[in-house]
Amino acid sequence: MRVNEFWMEVTKIEMTLEYEGDVPDEVTRRMIQPKQIADVLVQLLQQGTGGRTGQTLGMWLGRPILVDDSTAVGRRLDDRMVRPRRGL
Repeated sequence: MRVNEFWMEVTKIEMTLEYEGDVPDEVTRRMIQPKQIADVLVQLLQQGTGGRTGQTLGMWLGRPILVDDSTAVGRRLDDRMVRPRRGL
């Protein structure tokens, strides 16, 4: 069994649009599209039983929405979250 998590920035889904209210088209065009997230899931599944596991796949505006890039972004985010901050 493989377990990964997806982190994604604002995605164009009904829940987001209903919460935000009247969102201009120029804003929704910049949102991550559901198909982009689905494509990453398909890429992940195509890796088969020996594929990635235990990783955060981060999908962010302004970055490629790909398994390889998302894993690198997720790892950087995870590293920031687990490192203790000085002075806190």
